[in-house]
Amino acid sequence: MSVGYGLVFVVLAAGAATVAVAAPWPATLAGGASAVSFVIVAVAYFGTGPRLLGKRADGRRTVGGSFGRG
Repeated sequence: MSVGYGLVFVVLAAGAATVAVAAPWPATLAGGASAVSFVIVAVAYFGTGPRLLGKRADGRRTVGGSFGRG
């Protein structure tokens, strides 16, 4: 897919993980959730493709979303 975009999302995930480790409780939860989300998008850009996000190759969403129906 696009390694450049994947690297951007890895950097964003690292920043969010830093917030999750260094911040007090509410920000820990938000930082951790953000880090996980950024990692999932990075993995999609690194090669698993739009299917990981419930999309077709042309970018349109499938009827069943990420469950692959449709």
